[in-house]
Amino acid sequence: TLFPSTTLFRSRGRRSIRSGAAWLGGTVVVLGLVGVAPAAAQAAALPTVRLASNAALPGGSAVLGPTGGAESVSADVVLRPRDPAALADYAQAVSTPGSPAEGNFLTTSQFRARFGPAPASVDAVRGWLTAAGLGVGPTSDNGLLVPVSGSAAAMEQAFAVPLVRARLPGGRVARAATRAPAVPAALAASVDGVVGL
Repeated sequence: TLFPSTTLFRSRGRRSIRSGAAWLGGTVVVLGLVGVAPAAAQAAALPTVRLASNAALPGGSAVLGPTGGAESVSADVVLRPRDPAALADYAQAVSTPGSPAEGNFLTTSQFRARFGPAPASVDAVRGWLTAAGLGVGPTSDNGLLVPVSGSAAAMEQAFAVPLVRARLPGGRVARAATRAPAVPAALAASVDGVVGL
């Protein structure tokens, strides 16, 4: 299933339907814990809301231990689109054979103007991430993704989620979160999730 933030747009002359956020049927998974600068500590002290998540380790996985605090972690914070219901209707219309809107994809700039988050919401989320001590990259062209990076310890602190190393049933060792990430309550309506372990 998808986040209510699928983006449809024409990219460089080619029509394409892209998932502007990463629809995950719930939300997301991220990140870790410990030692932060005063601004980050203050950000961590804000009242928080834990995002919904159906992400869980596959049956038969074995937790090997915590992720090293200095390990580098990157993720994407997924912002909620403006009017998710209208976006869902649009996605259905352009994808339905015989629909008058079939194939009428938006350019990236048109998508952002029509369905992207309000600039104030984007700025507020970016401000919180910066205050939490994370590296914050450029917001995606469609306005739905804010890339972040930092040590596992900083990510754990920012999102109030422990990160562990786990051996999956196929033998691969992966990093995983043991619970859903948390965001400040004041920003909960602006954030759909955190993706990128």
